Amino acid sequence: MKSKAYNTCKKFFSVLLVLCMLASLSPIQSRAESKDATAFGKVFKDYEGSSSFLTGAYETSSIQIDQFNIDDLNAVSLTGSISYDGQSFDLQVDGTLYKGMLDTKDAVYGNTVDASGNFEVLYLAIKENPKASDLIVDNSLTNSNILFLYTINKQNNDLILFELNLGKIYDAPIAYSVPAKTEDPLIEQWWIKVVTPVIGDGEMSDSRELESSNKSTAAAVSTTVVTQPKTFTYVLNTDNTYKYYIKLTARAATTSHGGVAQVTDTASLTVEDQYVEHNGVYLGDFYHLLVTNPSVRVAVGTVVGLKVHGINSDWIQQANWSMNTTYTTGGLQFSLKELSWSAGIGDFVLTERKTVQYNNYLFNTTSSTYKGVEFNYPYAIQQKGQNCNLGILKNNQGSSNQTRTVQYIWSFNIAYVNTVTPVLTNQTINLFAYYVN
Repeated sequence: MKSKAYNTCKKFFSVLLVLCMLASLSPIQSRAESKDATAFGKVFKDYEGSSSFLTGAYETSSIQIDQFNIDDLNAVSLTGSISYDGQSFDLQVDGTLYKGMLDTKDAVYGNTVDASGNFEVLYLAIKENPKASDLIVDNSLTNSNILFLYTINKQNNDLILFELNLGKIYDAPIAYSVPAKTEDPLIEQWWIKVVTPVIGDGEMSDSRELESSNKSTAAAVSTTVVTQPKTFTYVLNTDNTYKYYIKLTARAATTSHGGVAQVTDTASLTVEDQYVEHNGVYLGDFYHLLVTNPSVRVAVGTVVGLKVHGINSDWIQQANWSMNTTYTTGGLQFSLKELSWSAGIGDFVLTERKTVQYNNYLFNTTSSTYKGVEFNYPYAIQQKGQNCNLGILKNNQGSSNQTRTVQYIWSFNIAYVNTVTPVLTNQTINLFAYYVN
């Protein structure tokens, strides 16, 4: 009979063996032992405004990194402290590494937070052999894996930038091709949060095409197109510039009556193009800009040359809307509202209003009092080809063979994905279309 001590010893070694086997099977492994290190950085205390602050005055800071780790699931962690102005702030960064959208070669970006609550992690990235133009703190760090850590101090809004040789704190190889691609452009494109872009207006165009040579012919349709490009350029330094381009197109297809009392007109606002350039080189059709809060105002029936609507002006009997979009936020609730605005060919004062519920069918009326419609679309548009559409059934107030106008005023804001404040507000595209009563 075996002793009690023998059985106890056997159980102990059995448990130890199981624990060792479990440890060897665990998928979450540190790739290397981290080492502590100190590096110096830049502090920008007044950085709101143009990007020139990046090459302007700054104060120095230091970071003490006590621990840095990346596991096999691409989870990243960094523990340490940041010191400047005689103060020291704890730092505990945790998150996940992803591949970027614009820069997909030999670079990973962290979706991270500071668990200590002292900092907003603006940017955490690891790049292999970055160009000197990518570096803001030390442009000599170009021949190794570089860790970028940009933070904002939540207590005073100071912007603090660090760049250091990753080999000082971590000596395992970086699996640049392993992580999934991020779906949040702000993880990679940190400048959108802190740098004010140079906003440019591309060349606008206004074209009209008559599909029938005789506008008095029934159902003759004239098409009017107005395009409005916008550019947003971020100059990080003389050799590092990003430009975001978006082109919007407003279209109207206007039908002449030609003896027919009721005819249908259509209008749309479309994202015609959107892409990103780096140093003048096309990077791809990236949909980082949103057209938010789109709305349209339309007035019909003004006789060309008259200052106001005549008593016999045409009216809108029916209206409906539709959208082509995959972005389900960024719009407003809507209603038909009192219209009063100034136009180039006259002053429109439309006092009839109608409130409608949330659906695609706005109204159908036999009243001739509705000379105009205002509609706020419920969603934003973003990708190439997405649009807001409006259809109206136009009713003439007696045929007069006069040339009349339909005026569309499209209004919208432009914002970046996952941001709160639009980069441009109260933008408009004004479109005049013509038909024969």
